[in-house]
Formats: sequence, structure tokens, C-alpha cells
Amino acid sequence: MALVMGRNPAQSVYIGDDIKITVVLTDDEMLRLRIEAPNSRY
Repeated sequence: MALVMGRNPAQSVYIGDDIKITVVLTDDEMLRLRIEAPNSRY
């Protein structure tokens, strides 16, 4: 969680060039993380 500590809702952090983590405020006022990463098959 240290990666997103101090971030406000809708702020994002990038890991490398292709992974995006966004702080999301839900309707019930909980903070969640949205993780967007490319689909890869190894």
C-alpha cells in the first residue's frame, strides 16, 4: 500500500510503462485500487 499512500481518488501511479494503478472512491466511500495491465500469456 505504500505505493498509493497519500494519493487522492482518481490519482494514478505507473509501474514501468504498462501497469497503471488508480485510487478509486466507491459509492459507499471506500477506497479501492484499479489495476490496469496488459493481458499477457507466458
